[in-house]
Amino acid sequence: MLKTISPIDNKVYVERECATYSEIESILNLSKKSFYQWKTTPLSVRKEIVTNFVDIFLNNNLEIENQLCQQRPCFLLL
Repeated sequence: MLKTISPIDNKVYVERECATYSEIESILNLSKKSFYQWKTTPLSVRKEIVTNFVDIFLNNNLEIENQLCQQRPCFLLL
């Protein structure tokens, strides 16, 4: 179990199950396919995707700031 501890009050902010070996392998294979797809995507489309990401990120900056401030990873495997 991976626990994220808040540095604000030292309480557990969130707990997540660790990925299994097969889940990691699956994600790595998917990332290789995604890389090829991204590599063959025209630059104009990639620019649009990145611009949209930045816009969404900036529109959610307060929520993202709060979540980042709440988190300090604490790698406890239980």
